Amino acid sequence: KSVLPGCLRPFRLRDGEAQTRRLWQEFRSVRRRLQMNLEELQGLETQIQLVRDRCGVVEASVQWLWKQVKRHVDQATDGKIKIPMQMSREQKETMKNPVLKRSAFSALSLPNALSDDEMSVV
Repeated sequence: KSVLPGCLRPFRLRDGEAQTRRLWQEFRSVRRRLQMNLEELQGLETQIQLVRDRCGVVEASVQWLWKQVKRHVDQATDGKIKIPMQMSREQKETMKNPVLKRSAFSALSLPNALSDDEMSVV
């Protein structure tokens, strides 16, 4: 009677082949999911870059508008009202908060603007 090592026994070999097939299937499945995740992450990265680009354009537009407001206020008040060339951190935070932004714009008034009392007379 010859004794074969366990790996050469027919039933063990078949079990090993089946296990190997299952492991390869699992490996391919995991690899497929990882590939899909990678593609999804790359898509998100592209979207993030697009948002960053848009934010840069918006920030540049806000800076341009700020300079226009400064120029118009300087012209309208003969330079008596000084507006800083750049917005302060507090003003930038106000611009980010929609509630504060609305109240900041509604509260904006120039000395030569009509007050509520003056408006009621007109």
